[in-house]
Order: sequence, then structure tokens, then C-alpha cells
Amino acid sequence: MRTRITIAMVVILVVALALAGTISFILVRNADKQNAVSGVLAQATTTADEIKNTSYLDGLNLNLLSEILYSIGQIAGDKSAGILVVSNNHLEDKLPDGINVSDLNMAQLEKGKPISGAIGNLAFAVAPYSVTKAAGGKVISSILLINQIAFSYGSVKYFTLAGLIALLVAVVGTLYTTKRISNHVVRAAKAANAIASGDLDTRITRSKGDYPELILLEAAINTMAEKVSQSRQLERQFLLSISHDLRTPLTSIRGFAEAIADNVAPDPSKAAEVLVAESSRLERLIRDLLDLAYLEARRFSLRLDVMDAVSCVQQTATSFTMEARQSMVDITFYADQDTILALADGDRLSQVVANLIQNALKFTKSKIVIMVSDSINPLLVENQSYKNSALYKNYGKKKYFYIHVEDDGLGIAEEDLPHVFERLYTSDRRVLREGKGTGLGLAIVKELIEAMGGEVFVTSPVENNRGTVFIVALECYEPTSEEG
Repeated sequence: MRTRITIAMVVILVVALALAGTISFILVRNADKQNAVSGVLAQATTTADEIKNTSYLDGLNLNLLSEILYSIGQIAGDKSAGILVVSNNHLEDKLPDGINVSDLNMAQLEKGKPISGAIGNLAFAVAPYSVTKAAGGKVISSILLINQIAFSYGSVKYFTLAGLIALLVAVVGTLYTTKRISNHVVRAAKAANAIASGDLDTRITRSKGDYPELILLEAAINTMAEKVSQSRQLERQFLLSISHDLRTPLTSIRGFAEAIADNVAPDPSKAAEVLVAESSRLERLIRDLLDLAYLEARRFSLRLDVMDAVSCVQQTATSFTMEARQSMVDITFYADQDTILALADGDRLSQVVANLIQNALKFTKSKIVIMVSDSINPLLVENQSYKNSALYKNYGKKKYFYIHVEDDGLGIAEEDLPHVFERLYTSDRRVLREGKGTGLGLAIVKELIEAMGGEVFVTSPVENNRGTVFIVALECYEPTSEEG
């Protein structure tokens, strides 16, 4: 890995340096051309002005003046210097090698303006100093200067040297950086493999002052290991609890069945009742296990229809009246609206309410209060889980209704609150009466409500350091304008 990253970085740097060098070379050449053309133009213009202002020079024979200019040009370092005469748009003299008539802007020269340019490695300039009329046109006498463009090849050498030094520094820096990165990645890979092999105690010792992304990777692997370890522990607890819950009714069923078979049961009819009760308990446990498995695997179907949530909750609460009486518990139902429409699965919503009531029956002292409201409960506003939820973020954008199931039991300890919706989680909360629950009811409630687009919260204690309230929040159904 380290070698591949180093090679990749070096290749990228070489390409970047080559590109930068090529562009720099082109820019330097263009600058040298412009400087050479500007210099030769200034020299030609100055010479033409001197000839105009010096009557002696202006009166000289053209050949003699051309020789003088050539000699001066040789001393000044010009490649060529002389006189250029254009008569009636016709060039009288032969141009020096390297320059053609097509390279000259004759129209501008006819106007008495200087011209300049660059051809290959030559910079030239033509500056008129005399324009006289002749038969059929004009005779323009001009100074012609040609100079060799001196390109700054030395700068290319320095650039190449600087590039090589930069390349060397980059290679060293890349080796150092890739070593640090690869060390982290290798440690992370080893830790991940160890966790995958079952060593859930593996942790990566994080180093301070390193790359934040690598520290984040190591932290994520440590968090993953912790979560997997917790899941494994919960799985063990779950299997132990399920084994106990399955063994208890099976033991009763087997014992009474053997007693009946051996004709030693004192009261066969009561023994049969026990068999039916324990079989029902076993059936409920298996049904809840299957429900939870399907819910967690998202392999269940919801029949979402427009329904009256108030009527659904009230009917479910009424079905527990007889059971509550036997347990000497009062169930009270309230609703601040006669009808609240929701897009939900009526059967699943009834199952949610039933599970919450069954849970409350196990822990309540004397009463259970069930309420359906379209206004938010002040207890929910103070709930930290609610403040971290999507429901809190969407409040005011969507309309919700709330189902409250409150008991007056001893409440739930603060450290147990985050775990109440976990499967078969056991706490120190004292059970006041044995219910018909299986320990999976609250986990099923959470999965069902989230599947219907809602959320469920728990607050405890409610008042006087007692009581617990479960609050289910679901979105109200609001008909569109087309539906009336």
C-alpha cells in the first residue's frame, strides 16, 4: 500500500512539474519576444527621430546613410540595420534573410507609422523618417532594424533544478505520510479481522495529534466492537430469558400431562385448565417472537387505511376492563376529540395499545389512564429522547396525535429508561402483579410504531416520584383538496 501511494504521488508530481515547466517555458519565450520587439522598435523609432531632427543625416546619400546605420547597428549588437525605401507601394530594396514582404504591414507604413514584429528568433522594427511625394504616389524612407531574440534558457535550468529538489522533498514527505497512514490502516484492518474472528475485546489504542479522519476510523472500529459485544451479550441474555420462559410452561405442561396419563392427578379438570393456560402462554410467547423477528427483518406487511384512532384506542382499552377489575385496577379513557383520523393499520395499532396496557397492568398500583389527544403533552416536551427525535424537528410542519398510557406504579430508574424497548431487558423495577406479557411487548411496540412512521417515548417518574407514561406519536391524516 505504502509503495503504491508513493508511486502514485510521485507520478502526479512529475506530471504537474512537467506541465508547469512547459507552461513556464512558453510564457518566458513570449515575454522574451515581447521585450525584444519592444526594444528594437524603441531603437528604430529613436534613430528615425534623430535623422528627422538632424539635417546633416537627412541630406546624406541613402547608401552612405545605410552603411552608417549598419556600422552603428553592429556596434549596438543588432543583427542587421539599414534603410528601407518603399516607392508607390513597391519595395525598392531587398529584405534581409528571414523577413518577407508579407511580414510587413505596408498599409500602416504608408500612413507613416512604425511597424514591428517577431519571426522565429528574429525581432524587427521599421520606423519611417522621411515621406516625399513622387509621380503617382509616395516615397517612404524608413529605418529597418533586426535583432536576435535572446531567450532566457538559464531560467529553464533553474526551474528544472527547483523541480528536482521539489520532487525529492515530495518523495520524502510522501514516504513519511504514507507510513503514518498505512500504519493506522493496518492496525484498523488487524482489529477488524480480530473482531470478525470473535475477539470482541479487541480495541485500537488511539494516538493523539494524528489525522482526524484516521482517528475517526479507529474510533468507529472501537465503537463497532463495543456495539457487537453489547449485541452478543444481549443475545445471550435473550436466549437465556427465552429458554427460561419456554422451559417454565413446558415443565408445567409435561408434569400435568404425565399426572393425567398416570391417573394420579387429584383434579383432572383443573389439570386440564393449567394445560390450556400454559399452552396459551407458550403460544403467545412464540407469536411474539415471530412478530418481533418479522418486524426486525422488515418482512411484515401493513394495511394502511384511513381510520379513527380514538375509536380504535377506546375499543382496545374497553377489552381490558374485566382483566383490570380482577386485578383491582381502574382503567380510565379520555379523548379531547371525538374523532382523530390517521393513516395506520388498525389491527397493529390495537396491538400497540394492548401491549402498553399489558405492561402497565404488571407495574401499576391502582389505576391506568389512557388518553388520545391532538395536543402535545408537557411531559413529552421535556423528554430528552423527544428533543433528539425527527418528531421534534418536524414539529409545526406536520400534524400529530398522541396516545398516552400512564400508570401509578413505582416508576422506572433513570439508568433503565434508555433500555425499556430492548428485548427481554430486565431492570430492578418491582412487578406488582403477574401479567400475561412475554417481555417482548415494548420491543414490538417500538418496531410497529416506527413502521407506521411514528415514534414512542417513555417518561418516568410522572409526579410525586412515581408513575410512568408511554407516549405514542403518529401523524394525523389530512385529506387533500381533491378528496374534499
